[in-house]
Amino acid sequence: MEMYQKKTEDVVLLKKLDDWKPDNVLDIGANQGESVMRFKGILWPDVFILSFEPRPMAFKLLSEVAGKYENAHCLNFGLGNAEGAFRMNETFEHNTKSGGGSSFLSRKDIPEGSDVHPLMVKIKRLDDIESFFPDFNPANLFIKVDVEGYAKYVIDGGKEIFSQAAACLIEVNIINRYGKKQTTHADIESRMEELGFTYQGPTRRIIVPARGGLLWQDELYVKAENRS
Repeated sequence: MEMYQKKTEDVVLLKKLDDWKPDNVLDIGANQGESVMRFKGILWPDVFILSFEPRPMAFKLLSEVAGKYENAHCLNFGLGNAEGAFRMNETFEHNTKSGGGSSFLSRKDIPEGSDVHPLMVKIKRLDDIESFFPDFNPANLFIKVDVEGYAKYVIDGGKEIFSQAAACLIEVNIINRYGKKQTTHADIESRMEELGFTYQGPTRRIIVPARGGLLWQDELYVKAENRS
């Protein structure tokens, strides 16, 4: 995996946060550790980060990345609105040697030449964090959510923890790739407003003209009174 380099979206994020720095980060949907490298390696080297990734191949790579940094921990399960098991896919792309996959992604959106492994993964509620990571400190907290269509369920199972965050960065899909259950911007904004957050706009937008324009974007939500 290539070393992470500071990108345009990082500059936008820091500007929108007025150079505020978190003490703790929850990395929900960590994949292979890209956000660990982004936050620990570039933006906030001293931050404590706890990452969640349910897929075995991706988690193996995530663990290797997290092992290179102090105060970087990872857990091999996903987060949702109820504890249990969830059916999803893990893909292996031969040309990139990467673990991908999604909870709802249709077969037509999986890259050609990929091996697809259906699997059942463990799901827990973020609000039950004391039961699986009792030492977690929510003070001065930043939450990143990248769960490909499942974000509203993550928030519904973690309202208490989300409400303690200072800022949240949530990936939202604009074009429907996941069916009726896909999380929309309205789903996220309504939930975050209920928890006291203000929408600050996107920090990154992915536009694919062949797919009809804006595909997805990272949306920033800030709760000023929780920033210290």
